[in-house]
Amino acid sequence: MKKSYNLLLVILFLFISFHAISQGDCSSAVPICDDSQIIMDPSGIGNIDDFASPNNSEGCLLSEEDNSYWLEIEFDVSMPANSLLEFTATSVGTPVDTDFAMWGPNPDCSNLGLPIVCNFSASDIAGLSSTGTNSGYEPALVVQPGETYFILVNDYSSDGGPMSLTFDGTAPNQASDFIICDGCVVNVFAGNDITL
Repeated sequence: MKKSYNLLLVILFLFISFHAISQGDCSSAVPICDDSQIIMDPSGIGNIDDFASPNNSEGCLLSEEDNSYWLEIEFDVSMPANSLLEFTATSVGTPVDTDFAMWGPNPDCSNLGLPIVCNFSASDIAGLSSTGTNSGYEPALVVQPGETYFILVNDYSSDGGPMSLTFDGTAPNQASDFIICDGCVVNVFAGNDITL
C-alpha cells in the first residue's frame, strides 16, 4: 500500500510539473475579482505563444512577450453604463520598463484581434488615466456592464521582479462592480501564491 501511495505522489508531482498553467498565457489569465491592488511577478513568456495565431496581434508590443502577466476583468451587469476604467501598472522596487495591451470587449484567446489600447513607452509606469501625464498612460477606457477584457502587462526590459496593478476610475470603484469570482475556475498549482 505504501508503494502505491508513493507511486501516486510521484505521478501527481510529474503531472503538476509538466502541466502547470502559467499566468503568462492568455488561456490562464488571472481573474480580477475586485479593485484591490494586485502584485504580479511576471517570469517568462508562458507555456504557449499567444501570438502564433494570425488572428492574434500583439499591437504595439513589438517584442510580443518578455516577462508577461495576463489578467481578465469582467464587469458586473449591474454597474452603471459608460463607466471609466483606469489603472496603473508599475514596478515594485527596481524600476523596469512596464508595457501593457488590452483586448476586448469580450475577446477570445484564439481570436484576440488587435489590442483596443496599447502602450510601449520606455517608462516604469503604464496604464489608463484621465489625468495621467506620463508617457506610459493612455486615455481612460469607457466600459459597459457585462463586458470582459484581457490585460497583458509586460516587463519589456526582462529585469524581472514584482509589479503592481492599482485601479481607479468609476468602473472599479467597489468590489460589487465585478463578478466576485462567482463561477470563476481558478487552477492552483505548486509554487503559486493564492489569496482568496
